[in-house]
Amino acid sequence: MIPYPVADAHVDLITHLLDLTPPLPLPKVVSGHLTEDGLEAGSVRFMVCTLYVADSFNGPGTSLARLTQLMEAMDSMTTPLRPAFDAAAMDRIFEEPSGPPGFCHLVENCDSLLESDLDA
Repeated sequence: MIPYPVADAHVDLITHLLDLTPPLPLPKVVSGHLTEDGLEAGSVRFMVCTLYVADSFNGPGTSLARLTQLMEAMDSMTTPLRPAFDAAAMDRIFEEPSGPPGFCHLVENCDSLLESDLDA
């Protein structure tokens, strides 16, 4: 066990899970480069999970729909990871020496934000 917490600043987690054949939620992935056991063994406490909207989805009506799909997949496929979208949640995650890591999103290729209501 590493004696300090680790933050992985760029993880293509949802892309990885969706690209598996068949797509699998994180708890069902038992081998490969990204597993729950591997995260624990590496003392990973926090991840910045990319939501990559490929260029093929750019354009009105498709980019935001793809981003929404990726966010929903993160919600349903990454349990027991814990969302950490504010400082208090991040503090709780880093204060605990073990347990499921926290995550936040990084929107990559963010044309979809042009279609969204950022004030909502």
